[in-house]
Amino acid sequence: MATPQQAITNALAETVPLAVWPCAQTTGFQRYVSESIRHPGKMLPELARRIVLAYSQPRDLIVDPMCGVGTTLVEAAALDRRCIGIELEDRWVGVAQANLRNALTPRQRRLADARQGDARLLSKLLRGLRGRVGLVVLSPPYACTAMAEVYEQSRTMLRAGGLLVAVTKNMRRGGRLLDLASITIDAARSAGLGYLQHNIALHAALRDGEPVSRPSFWQLSQTHRARAAGLPLHLVAHEDVLVFIKEAARHG
Repeated sequence: MATPQQAITNALAETVPLAVWPCAQTTGFQRYVSESIRHPGKMLPELARRIVLAYSQPRDLIVDPMCGVGTTLVEAAALDRRCIGIELEDRWVGVAQANLRNALTPRQRRLADARQGDARLLSKLLRGLRGRVGLVVLSPPYACTAMAEVYEQSRTMLRAGGLLVAVTKNMRRGGRLLDLASITIDAARSAGLGYLQHNIALHAALRDGEPVSRPSFWQLSQTHRARAAGLPLHLVAHEDVLVFIKEAARHG
């Protein structure tokens, strides 16, 4: 049986284009309310902006089924895209709505909406929009069977030729590396989505040809703690941006 790393290597070998995106955040989170910092899995605004620009057009409908503090919604609406976010926890729904009010102009705010709900029930929560979504953006926080349902629901909402972009970061569980990228590729394919492209989002800035990382205090402390315990852990300076397509041959 192939290891997760072998699985992703094999997937990339299937003529899927690979690119590196310099996505270091240069503007900080000034537009976002301070409570946003407390979310453990927020997406960098610069990365969300890059995804929206690369994979959608103005006035397209974008859905983030696990929108957290609403980063994708803010960046999409600022770029003249219609967008709806679903978030399970009421606390983060409130923060996302606050970010929409704080970061957007009145005209832009009319393009965005954040709602409470379960991403596994996406087609029910967004009844009437089935088959009309141009882009789904999500950052799966874990690998479990629930995510398979989310991908299936997302495929249902996409129009033919619509795209799903999943942002993943490998993690350690019990001291072992969990290759979330390859798990996500398998799950999305099983849901009927075609694997289209793989981008490496480099969060480190480039200075004189060398990457310069700006880790958070939490990242530094976790890395020091792991190394003290004998684990060969390094700071993660990238995320995998996986692009999938709803092919016209399969509807529903």
